[in-house]
Amino acid sequence: MELKTKEFLGAQRIALRAQRLYPKLDNISQLLTICEVHCAAEAKVNGNMDWYDILQVEPRVDETVIRKEYSKLARLLHPGQNTLPGAQSAFKLVSEAQAILCDRVISI
Repeated sequence: MELKTKEFLGAQRIALRAQRLYPKLDNISQLLTICEVHCAAEAKVNGNMDWYDILQVEPRVDETVIRKEYSKLARLLHPGQNTLPGAQSAFKLVSEAQAILCDRVISI
């Protein structure tokens, strides 16, 4: 499977197709979230990570929105709850994005 080889874009396409065919498929939302976070991390802006895209928020949102989205993603990706390949690294990306964006909001 693509997740084991870190082909998240391919895995995302397959997961979306599977979701359309079998909407009640177990863990599909977790799998798609893993793929979305990793795809966002790979799609750099000017050579830099787009932390807003990784956290799935619009640029320049306030800290409340950042924390709310982080909480939602953290529940889906936490390694204690999600044992799918790529979940732990996606959780780390989301955690880093939240820390960086909250720091930016506070310093603005």
